[in-house]
Amino acid sequence: MSAGRRPAQPSPTPDRGVGAAGGGGGGGGGVAPPPSGGGAPAPRPSGRGIPPPPAPRSAALSIAPATPPYVFDVDPATVFSGLVPIGAGASGTVYRAVDAGGRTVAVKRVTPGNDTEATALAAEVAMAATTRHPCLLKAWETYVWRGEWWLATEWMDGGSATGLIDAAAAAGARLPERVIAYIVREVLEGLAHMHGGGRMHRDVKSDNVLLEGGGRVALADFGFVAEVGGGGRRTSTVGTPYRMAPELIRGGGYDARADIWSLGILCIELAEYAPPHLAEPPLRAMYLISTRPPPRLRCPAAWSPAFTAFLAAALVADPARRCRAAALRGHPFLRRAASRAEVGRLVRRVVVERGGVCGGGGGGGGGGGGGAPPAGPPDLSTLGSGTG
Repeated sequence: MSAGRRPAQPSPTPDRGVGAAGGGGGGGGGVAPPPSGGGAPAPRPSGRGIPPPPAPRSAALSIAPATPPYVFDVDPATVFSGLVPIGAGASGTVYRAVDAGGRTVAVKRVTPGNDTEATALAAEVAMAATTRHPCLLKAWETYVWRGEWWLATEWMDGGSATGLIDAAAAAGARLPERVIAYIVREVLEGLAHMHGGGRMHRDVKSDNVLLEGGGRVALADFGFVAEVGGGGRRTSTVGTPYRMAPELIRGGGYDARADIWSLGILCIELAEYAPPHLAEPPLRAMYLISTRPPPRLRCPAAWSPAFTAFLAAALVADPARRCRAAALRGHPFLRRAASRAEVGRLVRRVVVERGGVCGGGGGGGGGGGGGAPPAGPPDLSTLGSGTG
């Protein structure tokens, strides 16, 4: 695929907007916020008679937030100041803002169109609020006010990995393999934590991988998170077509190893600017994924044997033979990762040369990072290419 921006990537589900909280369905197993412990009142319907969903089965395996995830009857305009729009989708608008404590946050403002959307938002907020790990985007409070939901998350000033990919494509340079290893390692750490708690993400892609100028990487967007503890399996077809695992497309049941397939596709996206089959319509791409052998790098000789071996372990058509997150964490490829400081320098250079924040999550991507139009192709030539 030629350098430059990639075409829009349609999804079989309605556009869930931009931001850390996608707002769309598929939360899996419905969940409710943890007890508020005397802070805000307990969650209640948003004016449409929506009953609270049942409590999450795996909440005990996660770390509860320091503050209640819901705040009712408080005008968000009294909490957030300096709102700057950074993205918009069909389901809401995302802002960069400063909260009452002086903390920079990302805020997504959503108006649920019906009871189903409100219930999906409640499930997503609860999943995000009870899943804590350094490699997962932190959710702060959600304000429910006059039919609108204001979802606050930590702010990631480097935008999404999509912006980094687009910057490399615009410069005609590959991301160094050591940088790819670092990003993939951090995403895998977040997935391993989720899988260990009986949850799966179901929408791993560059739009949902957020970056900080200090080098931190966080997986975002909990709109499709589902619980699969105790050997459970899911059957619903959700996610983004080009990253879906074959078994998820076939609808015969899948578990957390579907995320590992998506992680392998993320590797190809970081190396080649786009996932396989992106030029195909979504349904055609899903057919090809489910019927053809797993994809591989177009020029494997340009990359290290460790990288190609990692892909071979992640992109296995038979999920029973595919590695789990815990097993992949020790793979030799990940030991080639750049340092956090190196990645931080790269992210900061891209942010500065793009005139703001790296490209954000697009129509359905993870929030916490915003997008400013590029001021010109950043100079990534000194990054090297290939095995870097």
